[in-house]
Amino acid sequence: ELAKAETKWRSVLRIWPANRAGKLHLRRIEHIAMYRRTLKRKPKDQATRWKLAQALYRLNAHDHARTLFEPLAQTGTRRRGAQTYLAYILVREERYAEALEKFEALAANRPDNGLKKWIQYAKARAQIVSHKGTFAAHMAIARIDEAEKAYDAAQRRLQQAADVATTTKQLAAVQRAQIRLRDLNRFERLGLGLMNSVRGHDLKNVGRSATALLKLANRHRKQKRAD
Repeated sequence: ELAKAETKWRSVLRIWPANRAGKLHLRRIEHIAMYRRTLKRKPKDQATRWKLAQALYRLNAHDHARTLFEPLAQTGTRRRGAQTYLAYILVREERYAEALEKFEALAANRPDNGLKKWIQYAKARAQIVSHKGTFAAHMAIARIDEAEKAYDAAQRRLQQAADVATTTKQLAAVQRAQIRLRDLNRFERLGLGLMNSVRGHDLKNVGRSATALLKLANRHRKQKRAD
């Protein structure tokens, strides 16, 4: 499988040498080959086993990654990290209820703010699969996407929330969230434009961008108070 992936990405890079994704994937494939050679020489090298499992996970080779994470999850310094990755794999496989159990067990054992997002996500996806609380679940995932600045994904999720909304109150909540996302997206673009204008000493554009940013910030603040 890795040989096929390597051939594919090398073909891509021959046509498009500057392709970042191709370079990144090829580097990961080369690392995997190196880690495997090391493990052949040193089968008990847990640090290399951990690196290999992570590299396979990042390439979506989840079955191969799982076989490496499972023994690491039993004992040793990487135990908690390996257990977390096993829960991530369950999410990738859309086994949300099982993933939720693992995330909640990890959080109960040691509170971790990083797990909160995954618990919310797994819970919301499990609700969607079971058709329970679907509107709230879509809204929860949209909030997670928004926090990750994945604005396009958040907008798509909000549209799904609108499709299953059953009250005018729910539709109004979706509309407020859509406006907020558009503003946040525009806010980032204006901020980038302002930085470029400052670097280019374009004072006229600096003034225009700054004014637009202030208006947008004031509107965002008012909406936040209203929400």
